Amino acid sequence: MHQFTQKDGTVSTVDRFMQGPKLSPGYWWQDRSPLGSGGGDWHEVVQPHSTAGTLFGYDECAFMARQYK
Repeated sequence: MHQFTQKDGTVSTVDRFMQGPKLSPGYWWQDRSPLGSGGGDWHEVVQPHSTAGTLFGYDECAFMARQYK
C-alpha cells in the first residue's frame, strides 16, 4: 500500500505507486517511509532548483562559448 499526502493536505491510499494522484508542476514525491518497510509514505514537496549545467547563472555551454570566441 502507498499513501500519498498532497501539498493541500489531501491523503490518498492506493495499491500501486502509479495509481497515485497527479503531481503539481514543480513538485515531486518524497518517500518518508522507513527503509525496508515495503510500503510508501509519499509527500508532495517542492522540487529543489538545480544549478547543474550553469556557470554564474548562465547556461554553461553559452557561457564558455562567449569566453573562448
